Amino acid sequence: MSLRARLIAILAATASVAIALALLFQDRTLATDLRHAASERLQRSALAVNRLVDAHLAAVSERYRAISGTPQLRANLEVEDPPTLAHYAEDLRLNLGATRILFIDGHGRVAAASGDESLDAYARSYTSSRLVAVNDRLYALVSVAVGGVDDPVGRLTAAEVIDEHTLHDWSELCGARVTLGDGEPVEGETLVFPVRSLDSTWLRVESRLDSERAALARSRSRLLAAGALALAGALIASLILSRGLAASLRQLLVAADRIGHGDFGARVATPRSDEVGELARAVNEMASRLEEHATTVQRQHRELLAAKDAAESASRSKTEFLANMSHEIRTPMTAVLGYTELLLAGEARGEERAEWGAAVRRNGADLLQLIDGILDISRVEAGQIELRRQPCRLRRLVEDAAAPVAEAAREKGLEFNFEIDSSCPEVVETDAPRVRQVLANLLQNALKFTEHGSVSLWVGRDSPSTVCFAVRDTGIGIDAKDHEKIFAPFGQADSSHTRRYGGVGLGLSISRRLAGMLGGSLTVSSDLGRGSEFRLTLPAPESAQLDARSADASTRAPRRPAAPERAFPGARVLLAEDGLDNQRLVRAFLRPTEAEVALVENGAQAVDQALAALDAERPFDLVLMDMQMPVMDGYEATRRLRSEGYSGPIVALTAHAMASDRARCIEAGCDDYLSKPVDRAALLELVGRFLAERKTDG
Repeated sequence: MSLRARLIAILAATASVAIALALLFQDRTLATDLRHAASERLQRSALAVNRLVDAHLAAVSERYRAISGTPQLRANLEVEDPPTLAHYAEDLRLNLGATRILFIDGHGRVAAASGDESLDAYARSYTSSRLVAVNDRLYALVSVAVGGVDDPVGRLTAAEVIDEHTLHDWSELCGARVTLGDGEPVEGETLVFPVRSLDSTWLRVESRLDSERAALARSRSRLLAAGALALAGALIASLILSRGLAASLRQLLVAADRIGHGDFGARVATPRSDEVGELARAVNEMASRLEEHATTVQRQHRELLAAKDAAESASRSKTEFLANMSHEIRTPMTAVLGYTELLLAGEARGEERAEWGAAVRRNGADLLQLIDGILDISRVEAGQIELRRQPCRLRRLVEDAAAPVAEAAREKGLEFNFEIDSSCPEVVETDAPRVRQVLANLLQNALKFTEHGSVSLWVGRDSPSTVCFAVRDTGIGIDAKDHEKIFAPFGQADSSHTRRYGGVGLGLSISRRLAGMLGGSLTVSSDLGRGSEFRLTLPAPESAQLDARSADASTRAPRRPAAPERAFPGARVLLAEDGLDNQRLVRAFLRPTEAEVALVENGAQAVDQALAALDAERPFDLVLMDMQMPVMDGYEATRRLRSEGYSGPIVALTAHAMASDRARCIEAGCDDYLSKPVDRAALLELVGRFLAERKTDG
């Protein structure tokens, strides 16, 4: 017997009186109830659509908020660079599928835009996320601040079209058709309920009453036909048949309750072959699919967490790069500008003039090398480097790259070995300047990371068609886990503030990419603490022609410093600075003050000297503290001094010149802050102020 027959038999006994009463009042009561039920259902659908809309806007806003927080976008918007912003807006619109992208500066002006201009009237009118309807199309309009929440530099406004597929999904999820139209509720053949206003139109849900009317008609005819039969046999049939059906329904209810509380392993065990059995099998199938979906959601959650960790790691790498870049630029710039000011002021003694001039040249070359590295990595990544392969003498090429390193190795007390195997061709066809650049990077790295022993360059054949350049050293070596990291842009094995060796991690990345562009490869083999070997392998077809190249140099005019106003004979100043050139520069800057300047190379020495002078009752009148030094940095040194009760003035003298660095120095215990490159007049004014205060206090 079918479920329909059983239900009729069960319900007929208890519903016989209700059937008769329903025949009298069904047109008014049942129709009203159906309409009310449909209206309530439609109101719930409207609430569901509202939640879907809010979730959609929140997701779109979060996507653009993540983009608006990038330092690159903030910097471009601050300097008002329309071409770069326009290119960025176009890429952003194409990558994210947006209809319109606007960058609005802090004055409310459009700095750059991309996409459909007809949306600008809406995009510039609102500063919050919302829906808008334009030409019978629905758009998600979001506007997020660029930069920090407390200090925005502008806004990023984007419009994304909400297509028919999305509206269809919303309709499926809320159980009613989602459309655009008037905002007034409408009753009749179709029920309409407004969701939210879109200025001149409304987002609304609608549902036809065909099913309710059909249900009312069927109910009337069936009640009339079945009423007489149900009254006779309903009681007996219901007593016989309801027992098994009720047990099966109870199992279904228990299983549904368990599934509703997240127990997707619940199953209904019923041997029935009727509709109840089919319903039980459907419930079991639904539970299986929910269990699979829950597994998928958990896996996606783990993947999202991994992506979040990767994004945070990328953000940390970017922050470390910016800090190191600031330090690597400002440190040589301090020596260049400072020594130049001293030379122009005519304050150099006989032997100091040559020494200071050499320091200017040396630090200027370091700065130029850093800038060239940044430009090279940018050009390589943009594919803008063009190679010029021409015949050149192999020995001359290698000697030009090795000569500066050989001299530097002797000055450092290292042995330098250079050998070209007889199997090498006399002439090769390649881009000689780029090969010299790669060899210079490898040799300078080997020299920088080797304190004792030797650096060597061997050139020979790897195969009949290739030539190999092997740079070996007896330096600190590289951990196996860092072998690939060092070839990434800005990648370094040690990125801490107290790392012993400088650089921003561009040389090896540029070298490997240039090796690939030259048709070769660059590999490393190294053991930590035992040295390293870098092997550059290039194709070596022979040629009979030579190519000569020349380079131009340019100079910049320095500025003349202001003269100090006061002298403080007998005053004592402690300078903590790990750079020899900067030590000499600052001491020369302070010469007009007639103060005695003591020098230390790291934070640990600064702590020892300052406390020793305090114990000897000859405290320093001022401590100038570099904040990034080996062994112990300036932040830790300042905190140590303050914790030991040292109350004398400490001034941060550092190449860390980002917005948060001053606050960090003051928080560590410094009394003031001066960034590198050091301005002579500013240094003398600051030192004079503190020395004058100490003299007055004394």
